[in-house]
Amino acid sequence: MSVGLSFEARTNAKYNFASTDNMTGVPDYLRLKRFGINFETGMEFGMITVGGTIGMTPLFKTTDGFKPSICTITIGIDLLKTYRFAGRHKSKKAY
Repeated sequence: MSVGLSFEARTNAKYNFASTDNMTGVPDYLRLKRFGINFETGMEFGMITVGGTIGMTPLFKTTDGFKPSICTITIGIDLLKTYRFAGRHKSKKAY
């Protein structure tokens, strides 16, 4: 099991919205925060790995309204363990 913090640098964002008040450009409350901190956790069950990440800092520089953050869930297979497991069973011969 693993638990820890990770740091993230956000380099680009695409804004896709329609303004109702004929505004040009991106409003200040939708400016992207360039750096963030995430809380990460993970567990391994044999060859299967499961993990999750939760953003501790919001994506945008906003003082009012919804404050979105990063949240991910990962499921994976450890390829090295899978290769070793397959090789161990191949080498056993029945006589």
